[in-house]
Amino acid sequence: MPKPATDPLPDNQVKPEPALEKRTRRTFSAEYKL
Repeated sequence: MPKPATDPLPDNQVKPEPALEKRTRRTFSAEYKL
């Protein structure tokens, strides 16, 4: 699970994976909102 609380930047920078980027981006947005 991504840790937006510690990293204000999108996970795509930490994991530049095309497959995970889509999945991580969705989680990041949801977690960032909270």
